[in-house]
Amino acid sequence: MRKRLIVALMLVTITFYGCAKTSEAPKSEEQVTQEASSGTEDSGNQEDEGDLEVRKAHENDEVIGNGSYFVSINGKVFYRRYDEDTFSESNLCENGLIMGAGNLYSNYSKKSELCIYDPATKSTEVFMEDDGFGGLYYANGFFYLKKYDGENNDYTVYRVNIDTREVDHSKDIAGDLLSIDEKTGAIVVNVFDKPEEANVNHLNVYKDDKELMSKETQDYYSAAEFLDGKLYYCIDGDEEDIFYEYDPETNKEVCLGKTNPKKVAGDEFLISWEIRDILKDNDTLYVHYCDYEGSASFYNAGIIYSAKEGAENSIEVLYDNTSDVVSDDGNMYITSDGQIKVDDSKGTYSIGKEYYENKKDANEKAPLIYYEDKDNIKTVVNEFANCPIAKSGFWMNVPNNAVSKIGDNVYMMIPEYVRYDINDVGWRPYYRMLKVKYLEITGSGEVNVIDDIPTTENYIDVEASYANDILSVNCVGVPISDDESEAEKEVKGESTFEYKLADNFEYVEDDTTKTKADFENYIKSGAKKLRLYYNDDGVVSKIIKLS
Repeated sequence: MRKRLIVALMLVTITFYGCAKTSEAPKSEEQVTQEASSGTEDSGNQEDEGDLEVRKAHENDEVIGNGSYFVSINGKVFYRRYDEDTFSESNLCENGLIMGAGNLYSNYSKKSELCIYDPATKSTEVFMEDDGFGGLYYANGFFYLKKYDGENNDYTVYRVNIDTREVDHSKDIAGDLLSIDEKTGAIVVNVFDKPEEANVNHLNVYKDDKELMSKETQDYYSAAEFLDGKLYYCIDGDEEDIFYEYDPETNKEVCLGKTNPKKVAGDEFLISWEIRDILKDNDTLYVHYCDYEGSASFYNAGIIYSAKEGAENSIEVLYDNTSDVVSDDGNMYITSDGQIKVDDSKGTYSIGKEYYENKKDANEKAPLIYYEDKDNIKTVVNEFANCPIAKSGFWMNVPNNAVSKIGDNVYMMIPEYVRYDINDVGWRPYYRMLKVKYLEITGSGEVNVIDDIPTTENYIDVEASYANDILSVNCVGVPISDDESEAEKEVKGESTFEYKLADNFEYVEDDTTKTKADFENYIKSGAKKLRLYYNDDGVVSKIIKLS
């Protein structure tokens, strides 16, 4: 399975020489034992013994998809059902929605529910109410989840007992949860002090709620991920990066060496290097750097390093930026004959773009496809989604980070969104989220809708004309702007989009439902302002008269 990079974003600078230690080294085994013993004496044996019983009872749990949006535990699928506010425009503008690189992400934490889906009975139950976000991490009877306080720019990791469904806030940990080691139950957390507190960046490892390692620096930490029982992480310096390997079982750390992609490339135009992903195969670690330039982060070049597990200063360039291996953007994988390849599509799902681009009839169905790699495509569901008409602004996709393969089934979150060009930034298009669907797709291609959550703004306002059963529309509304002089000033979008009307579309005037004939009679005199709602096929299912 492909290992994905989880990056912590921080700010700061310091110079390291060689494989120098940062200001705090991992605690010795004796220190950890003494602190654990002291903590038990201070807090009483009752709580620790209870935790031990839970961990013992769940040490053989079968877990699939750990750290993802859908996690299977002993055959039941846990997922977070976000409320209608989470992906609504009013919240996303302030708290951020990331759809780039095929991902769906919001750190907005207000209200959600952890749910349990039973694939055998197709039933869903609420596990608990929650105010966190992101993937679900689980180890030995406890979920480790995270939430974000936007006002104070703070992350918190909290623990949930799978049996009692209770949160024990006495076990809260400050910081952003990055990765979990399924073998030992250890977690890695990144936390940084505020700028007024000297920009100190911490990387902490915990196991059974006890701190095993704490390191601090004034640089970035990135690529912090557990792979095969070891934690790998990088300290990003001004010029050179330093890679480390940490073993939570032995509490030992090894410096794998330094990297300098700018120096390797030797090109003054290749300066924005970042770690794309890391991958481990047996005792070899692979580190993949990519250079992205411009305001849209266009891919320019790649470099792949390799290092040996446990071998100090073993990291070296495997493929430089002139190699055909890194000629394209994407994540690494290893072929059956042991070769490293890079492919952006491998392991991803898509609603066949070629069908959207070539079909003009909105009633034609596009398949859901899976890329074994870019040259090998498998059809998962033959008729998965209707194709929008040629000039439609409606779209849906399969975010790479919101898909889990569990046994023969696939679980995914599918966002539906529509172009709302009054908020375009230059050539960058803006889309309004309409809803998020939670799907189960069985090995036989059966599609089951687990949940269907509309946003609070699941519509667009337009100025429209009508002919031959097609609405031609221009978006209208007040754009998002920090410029107070532009506040509350309505604008009209420059692009014209076309939408088909559903056969049984609903037309509403002054809170009263009218007929199709009423709508046609109203709009025949010229362009009118309307509010449009869509069904899952990108067809207008409801129209409200605005003026």
